[in-house]
Amino acid sequence: MDRSSAPSCPNRSPGACVWCPYCYTNLRMRSRHRGHRHCPPAPRKPFVAWGDLMERRKPPAAGKRGEVSFPDKTFAKEYPVLAVGMCDGIWSDGKPREVWTFSVRMKDQGVLVTVTDKNYGECLYTEGEDLLDALAKVEECLAQGTASWRRFNRK
Repeated sequence: MDRSSAPSCPNRSPGACVWCPYCYTNLRMRSRHRGHRHCPPAPRKPFVAWGDLMERRKPPAAGKRGEVSFPDKTFAKEYPVLAVGMCDGIWSDGKPREVWTFSVRMKDQGVLVTVTDKNYGECLYTEGEDLLDALAKVEECLAQGTASWRRFNRK
């Protein structure tokens, strides 16, 4: 039986409380019989403009010498040296530089974090029990200047 030919609901009169199979199927979200209780509205898909889907994210604007723009302020507050290396694209003399890259690998015993400095052709490897522990170790060794950078082959 389709929705248009469903009989009128016996619960329409005030104070009536009669079991109605159409109200019951509406309540269980199995159908949408109009004129019966618990009839949910038809689901609507949210409208998303095509241009919003296809628009590329814009990188933060390159600042002037000495100014760094951080996309994530909380990360920059927690790990300032690492954030500057990953976000500051200008040397102190004003020339452009490649920012550090950061990668995370899960291992059996924990997490391996790699920070790569393509300007000097060096990598910094650090392991930790979890990601926050590894990030804290990277920040500590960078801040103290005790980081042991390894050379890698540039092709």
